[in-house]
Amino acid sequence: MSRGPVEGHPSPGSNLPEDLRTFDDYACYVSSALSLWVWSLQGLEQQREWEDPNRGHLIYANQVVCEMLDYGCMLQRSLADIADSLAGTRDVLAARRYVADLPLQMHESSLHGEVRTLLEHGWHEMGMERLRSRVSEALAVRDEQASIAESNRRDRVGTALTVFFGMMAVPAVSEGILTPIWKWRQWPRPPDDDAFACLLLAVALGFTAAAIGCVFALKRGATEE
Repeated sequence: MSRGPVEGHPSPGSNLPEDLRTFDDYACYVSSALSLWVWSLQGLEQQREWEDPNRGHLIYANQVVCEMLDYGCMLQRSLADIADSLAGTRDVLAARRYVADLPLQMHESSLHGEVRTLLEHGWHEMGMERLRSRVSEALAVRDEQASIAESNRRDRVGTALTVFFGMMAVPAVSEGILTPIWKWRQWPRPPDDDAFACLLLAVALGFTAAAIGCVFALKRGATEE
């Protein structure tokens, strides 16, 4: 069952793990390579009352346990496969909550203590803890990536809004601020009113662009720190 020699084993030709069956009707051995169910003569005699031609009375109940072992491993592997494809933080948080609740749900998959012990031992042999650790690490990394992506998206939206409202303020700056200052200081101006308005708009646009540039520079500096 070990698919290879076990160093220090007292009997290298018989590498059987612990028998997980409490009674003497059959023996149950589970390893990472396979599961082995061996009926004793006493167990066969006890089951003779329910005997069918296909020997299903010896197989079906234990087959359900084996399928549960395989299902638990497949479930963890499927979570590891989808962890890198989750779209956003909401999906990642839902997956992390599911991963946190999954061990208890798997533990409560049977009401019989012997079956629970067998399942937990089998999942341990099949490397379930490593799979859970891999899934948790993948979800943590994906959560960081999704948070960074959403932060960048918010920054882009904020930048677009800043530029938009900054441009919307250009006419107000030209009319409400620059015009009174120009008249008060009696600076030279074009004789044509339309040309003067265009001049003020150009000056206001330059001031606004400079202010927006300063805001972005300060923000970039704060981000790098």
